[in-house]
Amino acid sequence: MSLPRRLAPPASDRALLRSLADIYDRAPDAVLIAEFGGAADSPLTVLYVNAAFTLLSGFPAGEVIGRPCPWLQTLGSSAVGRTLHAALDEFRPARAKLAASRKDGKPCQIEITLLPVERERGRGTFIITARDASPRRGVERARRRAEAQLRDVVESINDALALYDADDRLVICNQRYAQAYPRPLGDLEGRSFEELVRHGVKHGSVLTQDAMREAERWITDRVERHRAASGVPFVRLLPDGRWLQTVEHRVSDGGIITLLTDVTPAKQAETRLRDAIESIDAVFTLWDDETRLVMWNKRYPERWPELADLLVPGVTQRALIERNIDRGVLPIAAEERESYIQKRLEYHRIHASEIEVERADGRVFLVRSHRTAEGGQVRLETEITDVKQREMELRVAKETAEAANRSKSAFLANMSHELRTPLNAIIGFSDLLRSQTFGPLGSNRYVEYAADIYNSGHHLLDLINDILDVSRIEAGRYDLHREVTSLRELVEDSSRLMSTAAREANVRLSSRITADLPLLALDRRAVRQVLLNLLSNAIKFTATGGSVVITAAHEDDAVCVFVADTGIGIAESDLQRLTRPFEQVENVLTRAKTGSGLGLAITKALVELHDGRLDITSRLGEGTTVAVRLPRAPVADRPLLESRLAS
Repeated sequence: MSLPRRLAPPASDRALLRSLADIYDRAPDAVLIAEFGGAADSPLTVLYVNAAFTLLSGFPAGEVIGRPCPWLQTLGSSAVGRTLHAALDEFRPARAKLAASRKDGKPCQIEITLLPVERERGRGTFIITARDASPRRGVERARRRAEAQLRDVVESINDALALYDADDRLVICNQRYAQAYPRPLGDLEGRSFEELVRHGVKHGSVLTQDAMREAERWITDRVERHRAASGVPFVRLLPDGRWLQTVEHRVSDGGIITLLTDVTPAKQAETRLRDAIESIDAVFTLWDDETRLVMWNKRYPERWPELADLLVPGVTQRALIERNIDRGVLPIAAEERESYIQKRLEYHRIHASEIEVERADGRVFLVRSHRTAEGGQVRLETEITDVKQREMELRVAKETAEAANRSKSAFLANMSHELRTPLNAIIGFSDLLRSQTFGPLGSNRYVEYAADIYNSGHHLLDLINDILDVSRIEAGRYDLHREVTSLRELVEDSSRLMSTAAREANVRLSSRITADLPLLALDRRAVRQVLLNLLSNAIKFTATGGSVVITAAHEDDAVCVFVADTGIGIAESDLQRLTRPFEQVENVLTRAKTGSGLGLAITKALVELHDGRLDITSRLGEGTTVAVRLPRAPVADRPLLESRLAS
């Protein structure tokens, strides 16, 4: 509709004319342009009306243009009429509310505004706007505002949202929900849920290719689940590969709210997690804080087939344990049943635990549990039957070896005893012959032979004593007899005893002993044997002209004895095996020396029986140092030592 020629701008600006007409035609309020003749009885002639005027008054434009305004001609001399006529006469703006009638005779309340725009030769042109001022109209405007706000809220939601009424027809939805259905359906509002579902299935936007084979059953189930509106979320796969989570709730008027969420990233992460869990070659289970099963992998029913029919989310650990006991899978006696179950459940409250579960068929499983942040548990269950079998075999082998070793030690001890009795006689009689106690033997050769017998007998006796000591130590029957002892005296005595051997070997033997050495709780005979063994070895393997030094000093909570020589030395690769029984290091010098190879083994064992430590350092061709560290007093012996010192 065009503006009246009187108000039209020059032809050069017709674009503005069209813009003004478009603006008036789209205005929500009624707009009239009317001309007033100037006399009191002159009518207000209508020149233009917009579409909103027709909606409000019911009068088409053709019935009012060129005629008096239907709302103002009946005002007469009323107060509102006088006010408006005064404004027309004075060519000024005015606003008023008045009672009017629509074309169909229905009364209405309108709010009218006069705006003068042009005056020429006593005639005035006015733009008149009018709006429905009745209460119903206000309510309708409020309803429309609320509906617009609701739509804004619905559209602002990131998920797809729809509201269905009590008859299951769509009332409102956002754009994300509308995009879930193919466009040929047109306007969605007012359509039933089942109609929308069937349309989606028909056009391939709802079901995957595999699911299409049972489309009708799926539609029936989906409509029933929708109408139940349980509020429980469920997830389904769309044909385009996306995963959609659906949650539906019933509202107070019987309608249903449907919320669709794209959970594809979470589902993909869950799938990757599931694949990782399934690839584990162990039973994986996840439990909540009430010991209910949440997740498991395929290994669980494989390893425990007796539980296969019970494995559903939410089943309790107690129910699974009871099933295994009832079916005899777990060998638990009736009187131990409840205590066993409670013990297993107790592990659920521990941050991390590790237990072994043995089946009645002999299979053994190691169950490792770790608490989750929510208070549940993750468990990994590995079969260790083979490991336990190997442990059993090793234990049996160890016990067999220990028994054999004990038998060997007993045999050696018995043999040593049986050998020592005749050997003592040989040594004693050879000593009588060697010293010619009962007269000359007649030839010096006999004396030499008797001396050889005597020396050989002593060597054999030393060897038997060493074997007997090793046997007692290995059998755990070497008992220490501790007493308060001066280590200084033991070192001096040992040095004195070995001085003859040193002179005969042309080796210098010296000692350096700290003056304030403390008293120790020692087995006197055992420590003397340690010192004599070390000095004997040092002298034996030191060349003529060499030296051996024994040093005793205290450091921290220990007393240390060092035996250092300038002998042949030992290769680093041989140091570890030197203290093993019957081990000897072979070289040109050692082949000429006699010995059983037991001296250092016995020495190390005796030191360790005193809670001490023996260390060997050596350089080939330069010499060897053996360090013995003895604690000042074991804790158990300190009261005894202190009382002896006090006395």
